[in-house]
Amino acid sequence: MGILLIGLFVLLRGINQYGDPHAWAYQSDGIKSFLSFINVNKYPPSLMFMSLMIGLGMMVLAWVESVKIYLLIFSRHLGVYHYSIIWSTFISFTNYLR
Repeated sequence: MGILLIGLFVLLRGINQYGDPHAWAYQSDGIKSFLSFINVNKYPPSLMFMSLMIGLGMMVLAWVESVKIYLLIFSRHLGVYHYSIIWSTFISFTNYLR
């Protein structure tokens, strides 16, 4: 369902005539063109904005659900001791980056 909503967004945004008050345009760089393509307005409520956000949310939710099984299996094999080692390593690394 998420992929269908993303497809609807791409179709509507590709037509460039429906919904969003600011049309997208080709830019000098491919990344800038992509950012112009996905730059949609939240207000007034737009079908393009809703299909993009809900589609991305559904795809992320499906991915998290698939990863959650592996995290549960992984966490059952770790004890509190291992969590504390992982957590202290993470804290030390983030303090190192500052």
